[in-house]
Amino acid sequence: MGLGAAFLFLSYSLQTVWKPRGSSRVIGLCETCENVRVVENRKGSRFYLCELSAVDPDFPRYPRLPVLQCRGYLRVEETRSVASATRS
Repeated sequence: MGLGAAFLFLSYSLQTVWKPRGSSRVIGLCETCENVRVVENRKGSRFYLCELSAVDPDFPRYPRLPVLQCRGYLRVEETRSVASATRS
């Protein structure tokens, strides 16, 4: 595959993955994960930093989106309810 064909394929792939659904883009599990920190640059681009990457090299620092499966996924609501139960 030549460079031009690879660029066209990548452009098409990104358009498919980043195609807006309603008002939000397809992010996957990272969007609701307790272990993510959203980093935004001056241009308004958003990057999803996996904080598990600091302690476990098996987790990519900035995973390819959308993330559909992750062994480190912890839904934000679940962690808050566990914390509330331990305080009571």
